Amino acid sequence: RTQTFLQLSRRNIRMATGLLTGHCGLRKHLNVMRIAQDSTCRACMEEDETPQHILCQCPALSAKRHSHFGEPYPNPEEIANASINSVLNFVRDTRMME
Repeated sequence: RTQTFLQLSRRNIRMATGLLTGHCGLRKHLNVMRIAQDSTCRACMEEDETPQHILCQCPALSAKRHSHFGEPYPNPEEIANASINSVLNFVRDTRMME
């Protein structure tokens, strides 16, 4: 994984690190920083918008998760075992961190 990570662009390293730590452009973190007024997921409007929610649980993103990971509701372990490029492609496809 280290070699794959080191081959990423600076922008992708920043995005991957943000997803791993939760310090990224998703509403939950932005709300904690008082940049966003609401932490609710933009896609489903049901739960807080966190990396785990968009990568594993959001019902509105289940079809996109299925196309990227082969599962509509993967568990966190399956996401951890997925390639970093698959995860980044999924996040780009959802446009949640723009």
